[in-house]
Amino acid sequence: MSASADSLKKYSNVKLYGAVDVNQLPAMMKNFNAGIIPFKKDEFTKNIYPMKANEYLALGLPVVMTNFAQLNDLANFVSAVDAKDFIQSLTLEIKNDTFEKKQQRVKIAISNSWKNKAAAFEKILHQYA
Repeated sequence: MSASADSLKKYSNVKLYGAVDVNQLPAMMKNFNAGIIPFKKDEFTKNIYPMKANEYLALGLPVVMTNFAQLNDLANFVSAVDAKDFIQSLTLEIKNDTFEKKQQRVKIAISNSWKNKAAAFEKILHQYA
C-alpha cells in the first residue's frame, strides 16, 4: 500500500480493501453514494479514458473526477473538476442525486457498453466494406 493510501486509514469513513474478487464488487458497490476518479492531472493522464466512469454510471452512481482528461461523450453525466473543487462537487452530486438521474446514468452506460460499441463499429464496417 502506498504512503498516500496509508494516510487515509485515519479516517473512519474510509475503508481500504486491497484487491477484491470481481464477483464481490457488485455487493460492495451497492452501498456506494458516488464514484470517484481522483487522478492527478499531468501529461500521462491527459490521454487516459477511465473505464471506471462507465462502471460507476452502470450502477447509477454520480461520478466525480478530476479534470485530467476530456470525456466529451460523458460530459453531461460525469463532473470533471479541478482538484480544489473536488470535495464540493462530490458533496453536491450526492446531495442532488435523484432516481431519474440514476436511470439516465444507467441508460448512458448501456449505450456506451462494449457490446453496443462493437455493434456500431460493425455497422460502419458493413457500410464501407
